[in-house]
Order: sequence, then C-alpha cells, then structure tokens
Amino acid sequence: MRFYLETNAIYSVSKFLPADKKISHALCYSSFLTVFELLSGIKPVQYNKRRAALLKLLESGIKIDWTTPREILTKAFSVAGITDSLGNVVQKIADVVCKCSDYTEAESTCNKMSLPWGLEDIVGADKFMSLHDQKDRQKMTEKFKQDCSKKTIAELRDMVFQKKDGKLLIDSHFQKKNEEDILRMQTEFITRNLPGPNTDIKYASVMQSYDGSLKWYLGAAAYIQAKDLICGGTPAADDFFDMSHFLYVRDDHDVMVSDDKLMEEICNALWPAQHVTVKKLKEICNWTK
Repeated sequence: MRFYLETNAIYSVSKFLPADKKISHALCYSSFLTVFELLSGIKPVQYNKRRAALLKLLESGIKIDWTTPREILTKAFSVAGITDSLGNVVQKIADVVCKCSDYTEAESTCNKMSLPWGLEDIVGADKFMSLHDQKDRQKMTEKFKQDCSKKTIAELRDMVFQKKDGKLLIDSHFQKKNEEDILRMQTEFITRNLPGPNTDIKYASVMQSYDGSLKWYLGAAAYIQAKDLICGGTPAADDFFDMSHFLYVRDDHDVMVSDDKLMEEICNALWPAQHVTVKKLKEICNWTK
C-alpha cells in the first residue's frame, strides 16, 4: 500500500516527512502535479508558507513521480507515448525556490539559469489550464440544460445519484458510460495528433493500444462531469487539478490522502478503500506531534 500526497495534504504532513524518513519512504509518495501546484501559487505574500512545505517535501526524499499529466495521458496508449521536458524544468525551479529566501531572488535566479519557464510562467500556465477546462465544462453544462428540460434533468438526477449512509453514490452503468465517452474523446485527441490521415483504422489502433492505466482519472473526470450536468453544480477552476491528481493513482494499492471535499466525495462514491483523510494517515504513521 502506498499513500499519495496531493497538494493540500502536503501542507499538513510535510513537517513529518523528513523527521520520520523510515516510515515516509516506505509508505508515501507525491507527484510533479503537487510540486507544480505549490509553485504556481508561490506569490510573494505566500512564498514562505509554500517554500516551507516544498522544502520539507524535497528534503524527505520520498518518491516523487515527475511524470507530467500530458505524459501519463499519452503513455497510456502505447502507440503514442511522449516525453515532456516540463517535469525536469519544474524540478529545477523547485530546487531554486528551496535555496532562495524570497520570491524576487528565486525569480531572478531562474531567469539567470535561462530556463524555458520561470515562476511567473508556472502561475500563468496554472490559470490557463484551469480556466480553459472550466470554460469547456461550462459550455457543456449550458448546452445540456438547453437540450434537456428541468423535469428530465430532475428525473435523471434521481436515477443516477442516490444517498446512502450520508454518502452520494452514482449509478454504475451511467458512470461506466461517462468513462467510456471520456476515453473515446481522449483517443480521438491522440489520433488527431499522430502522423497520417485520421482513419477509422488509425483510431482503432490507438484505442487497442490503451493499457487501462487511466482508470482512476477517467472515473474522477466522469463523476465530476455528471455532477456538473445533472446536479446543478457549477464547474470550478480547481476541478481540473483535482481530477488530474487521480492520474497518479496507478493501481488498487495506491491510496489518495486528501481532505479536499470533492476528492473525498469522488473516492467515497467510487473507491472508498482508496482514500484516507490526513488525520487517518497521521494515525497510521503515528505522526502525533
């Protein structure tokens, strides 16, 4: 069993990681995306807090999966794997931040290193990706509401979502269809970006090369989409990163550590055994002080 530390969890447990390396090395891991999010919000006024969490994370030496989301999404299809240099760049920027006492010094050092990205670029990329995804989902939600009557949406909501023991559960058949639709869209995207004409044979080849590793990401994305469409939810900018963290859950032994309400809701609805709160992780690891 491995415990995946997403960004919010890092704030709560980072101080324990280097202090108890035997436990943290054996049980915990994090990701490129966690480091990216820590950096993307590292404005001058928040520099010390985020730097402290980042410093403890890197000092601990726990495994960090530096694979970027784009790499994971494409490498899930064996005919389309890519190598993304952004992981290496973010790692270098993180090292700079850990060595610099303030934002100005860190940004200046990054510029002197002639890196393709600086701190301001990461902030901009974070906003672009979040808002772009949010706008796409808002358009989808608005179209769905135009195409379906309020009565139809209400009936669908009652059919798809049910509450049990205080938890919101989703109909498995509806969830599966949503996951298949999102997988199909990802397959179509990859097919269009591969060399050669976009034929049915090419699409089939890409789909057949899928290795099943996006199970948790597809599940999270499908669940969020269903909530947006039929529960009257408003797509939030943070949703993009919430669902992307599930790319780093690779098998049934990986456990998401998070107090984020949406991420906890997704896990409780789909994989309750693969989620623990920060408090529970501290109890497991005996991190009490």
